[in-house]
Amino acid sequence: MICLAHALAFALQGVVFVLLLAPLREPGAAALIISAFALTGTALSLVWRRYAVPHWLDMCFGMLTLGNLGMLLGWWADNGFAALHDHGCCMCVEAMRGGAMKPWMWVGMLAFANVAMRWLGKCGVTTGCHSVAMWTGGNVGMVLGMLAGGWCAAQFETARMTLAVAVSFAGMTLGMLAGMLAGTWFTQRVYAYFLMK
Repeated sequence: MICLAHALAFALQGVVFVLLLAPLREPGAAALIISAFALTGTALSLVWRRYAVPHWLDMCFGMLTLGNLGMLLGWWADNGFAALHDHGCCMCVEAMRGGAMKPWMWVGMLAFANVAMRWLGKCGVTTGCHSVAMWTGGNVGMVLGMLAGGWCAAQFETARMTLAVAVSFAGMTLGMLAGMLAGTWFTQRVYAYFLMK
């Protein structure tokens, strides 16, 4: 059941991309994007279920499935549940990038990511120092990482909205993963240090 939840969350990212980006609403493009996300999500979930994975990779998998779905749903909500159009306009791209400070992208990412960490992991960690570090430093790290990833992505200049969204999504995802791992690791070390005193 957990495997199905991850596969479905990854597949739904393709649906939200189609809703978020007007050029992907063409029937051929929509079918390709949704199929690619559904197949990739199914394959990744089956591999995740079959093999033992270390806890840090388990955390990352939940971020790639549920966390990213929450981020995309929030992005769409921040855009008024409307599609971003690709007019080849640099000002439109800059406006989209500036919209990353709207609240629902952050709320969606944090809410869905924490659901994944709490209930949808293979290696559930709900007590102890590591758990506290995940809920505190891990969440702070996700936010800071997403900000840093979005900033880095914004350095890539393009007038194409679809490309700008893809680069922003990739940058924020990488930042979110790195921030979550680094924030959890650092906070766990700080807690361990004070507990040993």
